[in-house]
Amino acid sequence: MKPLGGFAGYSVRELIAVAVLCKSDCDETTEQYIDQLAADQPAELPLRHLRGLVGICRLRMPLPRFDAEFATPDDPGDEEDKRERAEAAMERFALPIRRSA
Repeated sequence: MKPLGGFAGYSVRELIAVAVLCKSDCDETTEQYIDQLAADQPAELPLRHLRGLVGICRLRMPLPRFDAEFATPDDPGDEEDKRERAEAAMERFALPIRRSA
């Protein structure tokens, strides 16, 4: 899957800034993960990392749930249907990726 530039109208960098505020509510491993994200300041994250970041940010701000259309192993339908539903869901939630000139 391609990296995503954000979720629910927030860029990855904005979500990282919120996650930094949540560090005191997290365990040591999660704190280290947040520190690494804050140091790297990525503009995009793979879906599984974005899901983790959004989960951390929910400690401080209301964010919508990831759409149930993201494919999971127990989804009905064939692999092509799952892939199409997952791509459609990602397009609804992902911010356009901004490239600097």
